[in-house]
Amino acid sequence: MQTSFAYCSACDAEVLVRHDPERSGLSVSDVECPEIGEVCSRADCVLEGLSDPELRENLEFLPGHLQADDGERGLDGASRRTEEARRRSLGREYRRGGNPAD
Repeated sequence: MQTSFAYCSACDAEVLVRHDPERSGLSVSDVECPEIGEVCSRADCVLEGLSDPELRENLEFLPGHLQADDGERGLDGASRRTEEARRRSLGREYRRGGNPAD
């Protein structure tokens, strides 16, 4: 097993991904998020229940053999994803008790 960092665009967080270089599949159990337990719960995780392609689509900077196909991405999808991540990030900061405006 190897580990690498990835960016979860679904919730705007850096996550640790454990993966086997021989396997191209990925499951949510392979993803370790520092927000779980501190701010979020596993049940609230936006990645929970996603299929392998959906999971890889929400994780950026994965090793090459795990990256999602870029064919489905475009400006509309990127804009939507950025706005959703911004909202989740602001909500997480609010739950932590911080002031997102700082």
